[in-house]
Amino acid sequence: MTVLFCDVVGSSALAARIDPEEFTEAIARFYRTTAEVVAAHGGHLGRLVGDGVLVYFGYPAAQENDAECAVRAALGIIDAMAALPVPAGRRLAVRIGISTGLVVVADVADTGDPRNLDIFGETPNLAARLQALAEPGTALLSDSVRRQVGALFEIRDLGLHPIKGWPDPVPVWRVVGVCRSPDRFAARAAGSVLPMLGRSAALDRLLDLWHSARAGQGRAVLVTGEAGIGKSRLVAQLLRDTEGRIPVRYFAAPHQQGMPLQPVLQQLERDGRMHPADGPAQRIEKLRAILPDLSPIDFALVAEQMSLREAGLAAIPPMPPQRRRERLLQAFAEGLATTTRLRPVLMVLEDAHWADPTTRELLALWTRRVPRLRVLAVITARPEFTPAWLDLPGVERLALAPLAEAEAAELVRAIARDVPLPAATTRDILRRADGVPLFLEELTRAVTEQIAQGGSIEGLMPQRTTERASVPVSLHASLLARLDRLGEARQVAEVASVLGREFDAALLAPVLDREAGILAPMLERLVESRVLQQRGEAGGKTYRFSHVLLQDAALSMLPRERYRSLHARVADIIEERFPASAAARPQVVAHHRTEAMQPEQAVAWWQRGAQQAMRRGAMEEALVQLRRGIALLQALPECPAHAQAELDMQLLAGAALLSLRGHSALETGQAYDRARHLAETLPGQPQLRNAMHGQWSHAWMRGHMGLALQRAEALLAQARARESHGGLAIAWSAIGHSQFILGRFPEALESLERGLDHDARTERDRRYGLALQATVISTRCYAAWARSFMGRLEEARRELLATLEAAEAATFPFALANAHYALGRYDYDTGAAEACIARLRTTLALCDEHGIEYLAMAAKAIIGLLLGRRGDHAGGLALIREAVAWNRATEALTFVPNYLGMEAELMARAGDTGSALQRMAEVFALMAESGAQWEKSVLLRQHGEILGRAGRPDAAEAALRDAVATAEAQQAALFRLHAAIPLAALLGRTGRAEAGRTTLDAALAPLAGAAAPVVLRARATLEALQLLP
Repeated sequence: MTVLFCDVVGSSALAARIDPEEFTEAIARFYRTTAEVVAAHGGHLGRLVGDGVLVYFGYPAAQENDAECAVRAALGIIDAMAALPVPAGRRLAVRIGISTGLVVVADVADTGDPRNLDIFGETPNLAARLQALAEPGTALLSDSVRRQVGALFEIRDLGLHPIKGWPDPVPVWRVVGVCRSPDRFAARAAGSVLPMLGRSAALDRLLDLWHSARAGQGRAVLVTGEAGIGKSRLVAQLLRDTEGRIPVRYFAAPHQQGMPLQPVLQQLERDGRMHPADGPAQRIEKLRAILPDLSPIDFALVAEQMSLREAGLAAIPPMPPQRRRERLLQAFAEGLATTTRLRPVLMVLEDAHWADPTTRELLALWTRRVPRLRVLAVITARPEFTPAWLDLPGVERLALAPLAEAEAAELVRAIARDVPLPAATTRDILRRADGVPLFLEELTRAVTEQIAQGGSIEGLMPQRTTERASVPVSLHASLLARLDRLGEARQVAEVASVLGREFDAALLAPVLDREAGILAPMLERLVESRVLQQRGEAGGKTYRFSHVLLQDAALSMLPRERYRSLHARVADIIEERFPASAAARPQVVAHHRTEAMQPEQAVAWWQRGAQQAMRRGAMEEALVQLRRGIALLQALPECPAHAQAELDMQLLAGAALLSLRGHSALETGQAYDRARHLAETLPGQPQLRNAMHGQWSHAWMRGHMGLALQRAEALLAQARARESHGGLAIAWSAIGHSQFILGRFPEALESLERGLDHDARTERDRRYGLALQATVISTRCYAAWARSFMGRLEEARRELLATLEAAEAATFPFALANAHYALGRYDYDTGAAEACIARLRTTLALCDEHGIEYLAMAAKAIIGLLLGRRGDHAGGLALIREAVAWNRATEALTFVPNYLGMEAELMARAGDTGSALQRMAEVFALMAESGAQWEKSVLLRQHGEILGRAGRPDAAEAALRDAVATAEAQQAALFRLHAAIPLAALLGRTGRAEAGRTTLDAALAPLAGAAAPVVLRARATLEALQLLP
């Protein structure tokens, strides 16, 4: 609304100088004159305030030019008052303030009389302050008004002024008079179909790409541009101009960003002609008809996404969430590939910037396959959408710019058709629309509709601010005016806007409490006025706002309480009448409950949606929903029920973050910290163990070993208090893992064995089967490594082979990958380089297939070091640096010093000992900071060998002796032997063969019966030393 506040200057002094009756008559003339001017400009006299008036423009009905009319009225009032005679030879002068913005209109006295309505908000307050600031006979404008009408009036900048109630000085403008534009011309419309203007080059390029796609050279093109720039119009023209193709169209929407694959699933429903009344069996039959070539398992995965679970569907075998997600996406991609074998496909995804993460992942998968298919994929998006696949072969970007003035003017003429537009109005449309086709279309339609209804067209131009940033200022008032002229259909549009950009008539009818037959004509009116687009047939009609800006404009017309009550009603109806839809899309109910300010109910639905997304492997979407629910809970009063609900959601968020960001991510730690705090405040401390274990794993992966051990010991105390074998198994495992990284191998082995002993006495809970397997496998691997480090090589190898056998029987991907990695690590530590590389390549294949990134990075680092030792320094360094970069990016710093030591070794082997020594300085600093001492002996050995290559034998000997001593103190016989070999060789080269033999004999003693390659190498070195004096 635009608010004009007008007050008479010096009325008190005038009242003291003239007769009271004359003064009363003078004020009455002021009121009458003001009312006449206001009425002439379409304003509404709101109320009298002493000897002033408050005037509304935009109420009770919005007009496109409310701000302009207010300024013209102000100038008219000033002129009229200057000509108004007053007794005693004086003239009445007024001062005026005008502001535009959102207001609340209410009958606060509850009189039921529309004349008693008042307005509240910042806008009327600012208008009053500007009026007080104005000089007599002048009108001041707020910046919001100036932005809307600046080109129509001569306006003077008065600078910034401090205004009571505003924290910062406010820009103030004075209107001096009306500008007269010399550019006037008449326009007549032509044709019933709007021409494609300013897009011939873009259309020609798309048609060229289509011809290439038909010939088997698939292409993908990202069409970008601001809202309303004409992306959809270009796509529509492309669809009209192409033949012999199968069109596949997807539409993303902002409210569906937390709902995985909604554009794809909705397209399947449209292709299959599925109706809300269809039962599950019918929907499955229709789905089979459009996806006949999918395997039974892939079909079941797709059906599951649509919440279809029937006895006839194939059983989906157990698989990790990531693998399940990847297989589903591959099924969709294969479905598209199959379609292209029938006929060339023109695939369109509109508004990709609103697509959910899973749809974006599917889009990336599609674009990689596009060059090999007969498909042209056209994706439209806002400019901020910059996907990684833009650089792939066969992909290009097509950016749409605003129309040039000549093209924009031609479009205005085409839209207006037989309605003559004054030149000034056309110029205003061109200026305000700024070449954006949608704005041109909407502004012109609003003007022509006003003319058709017999209204005035003088200065019919909108400028209205809005709290919805998605509606541009230059368009908002125009859209409101169009909706205002819909009559009874306006209410339908308002209620429909609550349902979303796309909605089903079957849901709209009960929300409005109207029969479908009564509602149909109003929906037809909305379609005819191009507010809505209709899809589907009788019994299954769906509607879509022709642009999101229209939906937002309709939403903005709803008072807050009406807005909330409508969302509550929608949620009630979905739950009561469409339970299958509620179960399939709990996020929709959660959204409506949230907007209805029903947080407790909303939280339950957000949690259901998150759990559903996690079951489907859509962790990003799950996290979006969990954050929405947690935010609602944290705004509620504290109580046990709210704390329990947040605890459940924080633990789910922790699990999702583990999958997405890893144990070490800051967000993961924060989720578990909050979960522990909540668990400790609740009676019985439910789920405390889960929260504490999450905290421990976070500290352990970040390399905070002292903190990790403290948390593990606290976990042990909690488990002992509960007398839980399961809790004790987890706690002792955590302690053992921490002691291992601290380099306390005998203690670590004892703790890990205790954990395995308690695990053997734990009753299995099928709900946590995979989590328990992961803990047990890791515990067994670390226990075996501790044995191998301590020199118990054969015992360690037997345990690792048994672990691999158990993992293969369990068919749990993480267990299998971890078991293979553990054996590869054993081969690496015992010097079996070729066996290690082969085993770790198997590990990598499993990790790539199932998305186990941190284990893949560990395998790559070791493979890289061994390749470098073969002579492939560049290839080896690339792999090691990839591991370092990934671990640093995820803040998983526990193993970074070890990877940096590997990098330093290869740098030295490549001849860059200076950089290698700098890297080793970084290694020891990080190791001291984290307390991760488990490979300290290895790193000291690498340091010594680098110093030797750098020609510093004394420093090299000192470092190697430190490596031997460190391993001896840690009881790490295997590491001691690794360090003793280069030390003995150095002693032999410097004339101290006897000392070398003594050093190597002592290191070999604990491994006397072993036949590992490193032992054989040590014996060969010893034999060589025997030949030296």
